[in-house]
Amino acid sequence: MITLVIIMLKQITISDIQSKIGALSIHLRKQHQLTQADLAENLCISRSAVQKIEKGENITMSTFLLLLQHFNYKQEFVDFLNEIVTNDATPNLYNDE
Repeated sequence: MITLVIIMLKQITISDIQSKIGALSIHLRKQHQLTQADLAENLCISRSAVQKIEKGENITMSTFLLLLQHFNYKQEFVDFLNEIVTNDATPNLYNDE
């Protein structure tokens, strides 16, 4: 007998991913005690670009990778991708409560 296992994934939207990237950006910036202006200067982008990223707007892959590289963010990025694939609720790691 062959058993088929089907994993049902919820539909993932670009907006969902951008929101999670924004939350991750805020978490990393605060964890490193940086202001938006500090982060913008470190990444050579404008402060308004940082604000948009944190709101989940106007996020390019190159900016996202630059952000991850700046914070030397490796294992957590793998966890972040796994979370997106499984579409779980945003974990407390990314919520600054």
